[in-house]
Parts: sequence; structure tokens; C-alpha cells
Amino acid sequence: FTQSVEFTVELPANVASATVTGAEQTATGWKAKNGAAIAITYTAAEGYLFNNKQSTITVNTTAVKGTIAATDDVKSVTAAEAKIGTVYYLTLQDALDAATDDQTVALLKNVTVNAPLTVKSNITLDLNQKSITGDGLAKDAYLVEIGAYELTINSTGYLSGIYSDQRG
Repeated sequence: FTQSVEFTVELPANVASATVTGAEQTATGWKAKNGAAIAITYTAAEGYLFNNKQSTITVNTTAVKGTIAATDDVKSVTAAEAKIGTVYYLTLQDALDAATDDQTVALLKNVTVNAPLTVKSNITLDLNQKSITGDGLAKDAYLVEIGAYELTINSTGYLSGIYSDQRG
């Protein structure tokens, strides 16, 4: 006979919730057989992502009495740099890579890049009163390369050094 244990799950800063599979929810936490395999799915707070570039992360562990501490992967939640609609992206370049024609990439915080950003579709960039600056770029390097695509910039903010293949 294996005894059941009650436990809680640590919620680090910027993690909104945790759901446990393989355990029963109680009024004060969770309950499972001692040593039972459980999976904890953490959900990041609005506008944050885990280092896996997702808004959720699942950790497999075992049920033990007390508080189950969050792993380093769970504690490594980061504010997203940009979003498209309701989808958040860890980096501005991730958002630019995911953007398709006529979508708007909204900047969520000031961004410093050490390599030129590349635009790969006809998009709108909403600076959202934020700035994009370069650090460690070559003296003649461009901050944003848009190639033959169209880039529309909305809102106020700071951005310099745009290169375009378009003529005329």
C-alpha cells in the first residue's frame, strides 16, 4: 500500500499557472501517491515566454510531500520582445521570421541587436513607442535589411539604418 501525499507547486515570477497531470487537485494544492509519476505544465504570464520560445512548458517529476520547486527551465521565463496579434515571440527576429504579408509586428520593449534584422515579407512594424538600436554592428552595417519587401513603420519610436533593394 502506497500512501498519498499532498503537495503544492512553486510558481516563479511571471508564471501564471501550473496544472498537474497524474494528481488530484485539492482545496490547498494537489494529491497523488507518494513517488507517482506526474507532469506539471506551467503557463507563462501574458507577454512572457519560456526559453523553449513557448508560453507553456511541461516538467516530468514525481509526487513528494511539500512544495515541488520549479526547475531552472521554468524559472527562465523572459518578457517577449514582439508579438503578431496574440502570439508572442522571444526575439524581434523570431517575429519577423514568422510574419507573413500584411501582418503587423508590434514591438513590446526596447530592443538592442548585434546583427542586422532581416524582413522577409511585406509587413508593418509597430514601434509602439519603443526603440531598436544596434550594439557591436560594423560601422557601415544596417540595422534592418528589408531586401525587396515593403516595410511600413507605425507609431513613434526610434529606428535608424534601413537598407532596401527597392529602387525608385
